Amino acid sequence: MLEHTPIKAFGYNRNQHFKMPNDDTWHAFGHFFTPKTTWSKVVNAPGLRSLTIEGKSQDSDATQAQVKIEPSLQVRPGIAILINQHYDQDKEATPAHSMLRFRETTQKKWEGFLKYAEFVAFELFNEFERQ
Repeated sequence: MLEHTPIKAFGYNRNQHFKMPNDDTWHAFGHFFTPKTTWSKVVNAPGLRSLTIEGKSQDSDATQAQVKIEPSLQVRPGIAILINQHYDQDKEATPAHSMLRFRETTQKKWEGFLKYAEFVAFELFNEFERQ
């Protein structure tokens, strides 16, 4: 990227796909995070298509984080866990300063972000298996 390219925001994404042992386990995973008892009162035959949780990543200065759970389109039966960390830039920053922050943040935080994405998937599967 050119030094004078304005960057108003940037983010990191990690998409992870996990093959489930069978359709029953695949359905149970979705039911655990989006209970059918809640949804069957408002729609017939409810099923998880996409669930997005937004907040702040632990131990991160990112503006926000999103964790999305949905059926995988790459493995069947499978679960996709998609992680996004979003960073807003200072609105008053020059393009050169914004680019510098982007580069420095990426150099310092990328490996930690990948570890965080693995942690999120591990914790979600642990919660599911503890039920």
